[in-house]
Order: sequence, then C-alpha cells, then structure tokens
Amino acid sequence: MKSLCLLSVLAISAFASADLRQSLTDAVNDEYHAEAFYAAVMSKFGAVTPFSNIIHAEGMHIKLVKNLLSRYRYPVPPNTFARQRGESVPAFQARLGVPNSLLDSAIIAAQVERAQGPFYDNLIAAGVPQDVSQVFLKLKSDSVNKHLPAFERYIQRH
Repeated sequence: MKSLCLLSVLAISAFASADLRQSLTDAVNDEYHAEAFYAAVMSKFGAVTPFSNIIHAEGMHIKLVKNLLSRYRYPVPPNTFARQRGESVPAFQARLGVPNSLLDSAIIAAQVERAQGPFYDNLIAAGVPQDVSQVFLKLKSDSVNKHLPAFERYIQRH
C-alpha cells in the first residue's frame, strides 16, 4: 500500500513538474516573440519609442524566466524568434509580421501586450510555485500597466 501511495505522489510530482516546465517554456517563448517583434519593427523604422524602450524590458523579462528555468533545472529553449544567422532583414521582418506602417506596428504591439494579462493569469492558475507566480505577476503587470499604456499613447498621438 505504501508503494502505491509513493507512486501516486511521484506521478503527481512528475505531472506538476511537466506542467511547470511547459509554463516556463511558454513564458520564455512568449517573451522571445515580443522582443523579436520589437527588434524587427525597429529594423524597419529605426529605434523609435516606445519600441526602443520596451525592448529592453522584454530582455529583462527573458532573463527572469531563464533564471527560473535554470533554478528548476530545465533546459532554456533556443530563441527561434530572433533573427537567424544568414536571414536577411526583410525576411526577418516578414517572418515576424511587421506591417508597412509604424502605427500598425504599434497597434499589433498593443494587442500583444493586452494579451499578456490572460496569458499570465492562465499560467498562474495552472498552479505554479510561489517564486514563479511572483515573476509571472511582475511580467503581467509590466505588460498591462506599463507597455500597453505606452503603445496606446503612441496610437492616440498618431
């Protein structure tokens, strides 16, 4: 009977571990994608705000999630969204879906940042450890309370 209980605990632990690994992988990939989109926009239109400011925050978000992956001894996935070796700038821009105007780029960026609220809420609701929850809450807050308003202000002015 004890061995069945132990097997149940191990199975639950393995399931939770797989869920945590997936949550962290999803989070870092989401941050990679945002950073790459902002880099592609700037490669097309120059280092304009708010993109030039927010791309730095995305880099910090990536570091936070990478630190969690390392802490839990999970591999850090490669950044498949970044410009690839040998990829032309126009091909990079096209792959990331950069539109033909800066205003349209800001509209897409606002949609991306707005989606961060429910995205991180869902990851937290999956039952992540407290340290992961704290990081996810910070990333959500930065996106919804800082990045989104910056893009909305840009859109309103243009």
